[in-house]
Amino acid sequence: MVAALSLATEHLAIIVSPNYRLLPEASVLEVLEDVEDHWQWLHQSLPMLLQRETNGTMKADLSRIMTIGDSAGGYLSLHMGLSHPDKIRAVNAVYPMVNPKAPYFSSGQERLVFNLPAYPPDTMGLHLEKIKRQEAITQQPVIVSAAADADLFRLMFAACQHGQLGQLFPTDPVSPYLLERIDAGARFPRGGVLILHGRDDSVAPVEESYVLRRRLAQVDPSLNFRLVVRDGEHGFDHLAKLHDVWLWDAIQDIVRSWLY
Repeated sequence: MVAALSLATEHLAIIVSPNYRLLPEASVLEVLEDVEDHWQWLHQSLPMLLQRETNGTMKADLSRIMTIGDSAGGYLSLHMGLSHPDKIRAVNAVYPMVNPKAPYFSSGQERLVFNLPAYPPDTMGLHLEKIKRQEAITQQPVIVSAAADADLFRLMFAACQHGQLGQLFPTDPVSPYLLERIDAGARFPRGGVLILHGRDDSVAPVEESYVLRRRLAQVDPSLNFRLVVRDGEHGFDHLAKLHDVWLWDAIQDIVRSWLY
């Protein structure tokens, strides 16, 4: 959520963002491992860091945690909610990828993404071959954790354009798949879940968020789950302000759960 900084400022909250390895150089399981390591660091090291850096003038209330993320961060925000439902008060995910097994992500069918010209279908495959050659020479894993690289955007757009993103996910275990975790008994925090999604999203289609809503209505009907769909593409909220009527209304339940 682009307005997260404004929300944190308004409530004197601390934003702590994980620096995790990125696809495709890392595996999905390694990404989830990094985010879980960040959770452990948050509880074991952040209090001491704040004590040292602020001379004790600032403390983190770790009993009031809300996860927020957009796109891949939304996917991770949902996963963290399922992993720590008793320690996280509420979950916000903005245009997340809900089901990597959906045909949209694995069919190999070419489609328009942001109306951009199509990259060659072998873009991702050639990159992965390059990584393997480099790792064979150096005997070291290639690690990428900075998202501001043009090559990364090219790779991700190519994977989306050709329905290849799902190929980066393993068939087993259950851990990378939200719907399967829910089917296995995992549940979200009782404070609720808010998903914001663009109706015209060509990267992570909104249909999968509807699937999640239907699944939760079946297995966890008491959960305060809200899906807000707005006109627009992936990133539709980039110009949104915290007190825009639609956004301010949407976040009220999870903010109350987070703070009170």
